[in-house]
Amino acid sequence: MLVGIDGGGTKTELVLCSPQGRVLRRLLKGPCNPNAVGIERAVAEIASGLAGILPEGEGNHRAFIGVSGATVGDNRERLVKAIAARFPGLSVQVDSDIRSVIASVQHTGGCTAAILGTGCVVFQDDGCGTLRRTAGWGWLFDGAGSGFALGRDAIRERLAFEDGMVPQGPLVDAVGTRLGGNAFNTLRRFLSGENCAEVATFAPLVFDACDAGDPAARAILARTVAHVATLVRHSRSAQASPGPLILGGGLTARADLLVPALREALGPDAPDIIVPTLPPVFGACRLAAGSPGDGFTKCFAASYPAFLKNS
Repeated sequence: MLVGIDGGGTKTELVLCSPQGRVLRRLLKGPCNPNAVGIERAVAEIASGLAGILPEGEGNHRAFIGVSGATVGDNRERLVKAIAARFPGLSVQVDSDIRSVIASVQHTGGCTAAILGTGCVVFQDDGCGTLRRTAGWGWLFDGAGSGFALGRDAIRERLAFEDGMVPQGPLVDAVGTRLGGNAFNTLRRFLSGENCAEVATFAPLVFDACDAGDPAARAILARTVAHVATLVRHSRSAQASPGPLILGGGLTARADLLVPALREALGPDAPDIIVPTLPPVFGACRLAAGSPGDGFTKCFAASYPAFLKNS
C-alpha cells in the first residue's frame, strides 16, 4: 500500500491508497512544520497519523512525506530517523512539501512552484530534480505572501480602526466579529509563535472583504501579490527555460482573485499559472508509487472526493 502525507503549518493530511491509486483511508492531524512546532511535535503528529491510517499487520508499504520546513537544517534526517524507528517495516521518503505540489501536476521540464499557505516559499525546479529555494524562512521573517501575513494585516486593520486611524469597513467589521470583546484580551493568545496558524485563519476574511469592495482588503491583497511576484521573478531569473508557475497552499482556495492579480503583477512576461485540480497529498501518493501511469491519476480523482465529504 501507499501512503501520501502533506504536512504544513496548519494541518497534516494523510491518505492511504492502493498501488492503482484508489483512496482507502484519509486522516487529518495537526501542524507538522518542525520550524513552527518543533521536531518532537512534528514527529508526534506524523507518527500518530501513520498509526491511524496504516493497515494492521505486516505489509509492503511505502510512504512519501512532504513537509514544509523539512529541508531546513537537519530536519529531514531527524524526521526520517524518528519515523523509521517507529515504523521499521515502512519504506519512507521525507522531503519538502513543494515536491508534492510539483508532482500533483503532470508536466515536462522545469517549473516554478510557490506554496502560499500559512507561510510563503517559492522554488525553481530545473527539471532534473534540483530545486532552488527563495524565501520560506518562517512566519516571523518572511514578508507578505502568506496566510499568516494576510491574517496579521487584517488584524492590524482592525486595531488601527480601534485607534481611530482608519474608517470602518467590511474587513474591520469581519475581524471585529471574529475577535469579539476586547481586542487586546483576545489578541494575547496570539503573542506566542505557537499561534501563527491561528492568525492565518483570518486570511479568508481579506478575500471576503475584497468581494465586498473593501479598499483596505484590496490594498492588503495587492501587497501580498506584489511580494509573491517579486519572489517568482527572482526564482525564475537564473533558469533559461523556467516553465510554468504552479501554485499550491491554502490561499489558492481563492484562485479566482489570486491568479488574475498575480498574472497582472507579473506583467507581459507572466508564465502560464497552474493551480492543481488535485491536492498536494495526491502528489505525495504519486511520489510514493514511483512512476504511476495515467490510470493512477484517474483512480485517485474518482475515489478521493468521497473522503472529503466524511471529513
